[in-house]
Amino acid sequence: SGADINQANLNAANLTSANLLGADLAKTDLSAALLERANLNRSDLSSANLSKANLTKASLIGVEMNRVNLTGANLTQANLKRVELQRADLTGANLSKAILTDARILSGNLKAANLKGADLTGVRLNRATLSEADLSDTKLKDTNLLGADLTGANLAGALLIGTNLSGADLSQANLAGQDLSGLNLAGSNLSQANLAGANLQDANLDGAVLEGANLSQATLADGTVHD
Repeated sequence: SGADINQANLNAANLTSANLLGADLAKTDLSAALLERANLNRSDLSSANLSKANLTKASLIGVEMNRVNLTGANLTQANLKRVELQRADLTGANLSKAILTDARILSGNLKAANLKGADLTGVRLNRATLSEADLSDTKLKDTNLLGADLTGANLAGALLIGTNLSGADLSQANLAGQDLSGLNLAGSNLSQANLAGANLQDANLDGAVLEGANLSQATLADGTVHD
């Protein structure tokens, strides 16, 4: 633990269950590496290449991962509490049932990522890209999605309490049946979004765009039910 492996080439290395606590892995090539159940707590993975790496059930608590490449990586059930993932690339990554509470993913790219059942409580995703991402059954309590791109994202069954969606692009997103009551949606783009049966009571929709949205049986901000 605490090892300095900075800029090393560990492509496709088998590090299953390895103890890399506090290790310096900045700019290291760990693409396609096997890191299942590895302990990477408090390590430095900034600008590392972890594309297509297997990090299933790995522990990455408090890890520095700014600008890391995690495209196509498997992070199923991984523990990513308090990680720093600013400007990280997680395109197509599998984060199903992962724990990301209080993480910072500002301007991160999670396009087409699988976040089904993940815990994103308190996560800062300001200006992040989540277009076409699967956020179904995800916990988004007190999550900051200010100015985030959620175009075509699936939010079916997601827990949205205290979630900040102001300025977010939710065009063509699936929010059917969702409880959006009291949420900040000011300046958001909800054009062509599926809001059928959604509850928008007391939501802040100042400046929001709802052109072409499906509001069938939705409860509007004033409490009335749309036809």
